[in-house]
Amino acid sequence: GTNKTKDVSGGWHDAGDYGRYVVPGAKAAADLMLAYEDYPEVFDDNLGIPESGNGVTDVLDEVRYELDWLLKMQDESSGGVYHKVTTLNFGGMVMPEEEKEALYIMPISNCATGDFAAVMAMAARVYEKFDKTFANKCLSAAKTALAYMERNDNKGGFKNPSDVSTGEYPDGNDADEYFWALSELYKTTGDSSYHEKLKKLNVESLEDGMGWQAVTLYGCYAYLNSKNTDVSFKNKVQNKFNSYLSSVENNIN
Repeated sequence: GTNKTKDVSGGWHDAGDYGRYVVPGAKAAADLMLAYEDYPEVFDDNLGIPESGNGVTDVLDEVRYELDWLLKMQDESSGGVYHKVTTLNFGGMVMPEEEKEALYIMPISNCATGDFAAVMAMAARVYEKFDKTFANKCLSAAKTALAYMERNDNKGGFKNPSDVSTGEYPDGNDADEYFWALSELYKTTGDSSYHEKLKKLNVESLEDGMGWQAVTLYGCYAYLNSKNTDVSFKNKVQNKFNSYLSSVENNIN
């Protein structure tokens, strides 16, 4: 519906196509940053990628390639984040340089915006010791994205336009993304305003999961590893986390 263009180059391709999707992309970036935060000693700077030897752990160089793209997917005026950029239809089985169809930026969604806010808040603390300017940029983007969510309570609700058939990554509920974003922002900043908002949430009602659709357990993990937690709310979060772990163990057994 517009002739406007925007630079959204870079980022990771999705599963079997050359589209780039904020929701699963943010989840993948979060997984890698979590691995680094918990086990930094197993990662090094000599994997043989172009950035090797630059003083930054190579896994974080790789994540930053996605983060730089995610930042381009944020609307400068509103702070909302576009859901994806793809061709109108899936391309053929060709090499990426042979994919010549026009790319279209799809509308903003609250779920993409919430995932973005959470991951940028993570990046702000992970990259602070390597590049403080970049870390500050990520934190500012996270705050702007959260503000968009709070102004536009549309429960997620992304659906493909009628002429688009690429991966939809639909999600009709953004409550878990909001919880995750608040949790990461609180862990990163310690700002009590995020904490007060968190304590008002009904965490027990949030859908369990650590996938692209349900992200509640990412938020739980972030809050449980934060400083200055509230005892009552922390117990609720811990129970939610333990319940999910038990269900996973039961399914495995």
